[in-house]
Formats: sequence, C-alpha cells, structure tokens
Amino acid sequence: MALRRENPALRPVRFGRPGVRTPSASRMDWYNVAGESMSDEDWNSSRERTLQYLAASTPEHEEVNRILLVVHGLEQDVTVTLPGHDGVTSYSLLWDSSHDDLRDAVSEYAPGSPLLVTGASMQLFKAHQAAE
Repeated sequence: MALRRENPALRPVRFGRPGVRTPSASRMDWYNVAGESMSDEDWNSSRERTLQYLAASTPEHEEVNRILLVVHGLEQDVTVTLPGHDGVTSYSLLWDSSHDDLRDAVSEYAPGSPLLVTGASMQLFKAHQAAE
C-alpha cells in the first residue's frame, strides 16, 4: 500500500489513450528483455515471457512519477537490459518478489544496465529524472 501511495504512476485515476495526454492517467511504454520497444513480434512470440513497462503519471495535483516494472514469467533466470528512456537517469529498486529483504541488494541501476532476474518474479523500480 505504501508503494502505491508514494507512486502515482501505480494508481491512475483515469484510463489513458495512445497519443493523448489524459490527466491522472499513466502513460505506458513497453520494452522487451533487451530493453527495446516491444515489436509486434515480441507481443506475439510464444517464447517470450519477459516484459518491462515504464509508467509515467500525468498528474493534476502531484509531481510527475515514473516507475518501471519488470515481469518475468519463465522458471529460468534471465538477464534483462533496463530500458533507456528520455529523461530517465537511473532506476532505484523498490521491490523484488523473489527477495523478502532488500538490504543487501544492489539498489541503483543506470539505463542500459544488465539485470539478472530470478525465474517467475517481478521487480519494481522508481525511475529518476535529471531534475530530481
């Protein structure tokens, strides 16, 4: 609940539409395991079970907030490349479904960094912008 409260991108009030800025919605950009924009082939591949999405809030009353969610649906570990995105300078790990305790985990990553993702897990990051 604290993560949702602290990150407006996780709790949009309205549904957004592609190409339209909708206040209080979250704009989403989707990436594959290589950190590249998802292609039709990626979306339709029966072999791919890993995706990343970067959600940016479109606030009416709050600061802009961006989060990155990495979803890995295969049992085997995989290395993903964190996506580069305009304005994003780093990612901070907020939550990892495969670890109860993040005190000893690496917590800061640069865009383009490789990240080992445990099988059948999710990781949530805050995406930092240059002005932060």
